Amino acid sequence: MHHKGHLISVAAKYELAPPKFLTLPLGDVKPAGWLYDQLQVQTDGVAGHMHEFYELVSKSDWIGGHSYYSYLEEAGSYWFNAMVPNGILMNNTIINEKTQEFLDYVLDNQDSTGWLGPEVGTDKPRYLWGRYPFFFGAIQMVEYKPELTDRVVTALHKFVKLANRMLCDGEGVEDWAATRWEDFVIVLQWLYDFHPRDEEELFLDTMKRLKWSGVPWEKVFSEDVREV
Repeated sequence: MHHKGHLISVAAKYELAPPKFLTLPLGDVKPAGWLYDQLQVQTDGVAGHMHEFYELVSKSDWIGGHSYYSYLEEAGSYWFNAMVPNGILMNNTIINEKTQEFLDYVLDNQDSTGWLGPEVGTDKPRYLWGRYPFFFGAIQMVEYKPELTDRVVTALHKFVKLANRMLCDGEGVEDWAATRWEDFVIVLQWLYDFHPRDEEELFLDTMKRLKWSGVPWEKVFSEDVREV
């Protein structure tokens, strides 16, 4: 992990405030007591077995199948983001194999434009939102398995370049993506802080464009907002 002083100096150079808190990498804290029990229930229950019977997971178009429920393309990536920490924290071999297969398939099928996800090779519309849960899961896998770093970071860099062009052209954002723009900013700040590869200005510009195209949450939660 980079020294916090480095983050502050880099942030000052590019006018980005440093994070107030740094996350603990997945696996640094082990579940115990009530939390362990709840994770065991989840692992043994429906969530831990979705890959066996639930078509939105077992036949997800994220992994070459045909199943999805909307143009948001979030079913597969939501499962992935949830099961990565579940499998790792519970040391569940089967779940860990399934999440690794999911990651491998998505990265192996990144197209020449940099796009990641089930829209590759299809005429489906391309919206940014469905990738955000996938990115969170991929980052957690990198935290736990550093040997994945170069592969994941390289794919993310390619995607960010594409996403920036899309945002410049007014593409990739619909109503739901507009409300979840900060999710992508979290990913961008992780790249900015730990894997910038001299692309700090690109990450900053993409953050700004996401904010401009997104819902202004300061106003949503303002005391001036009244029930209609």
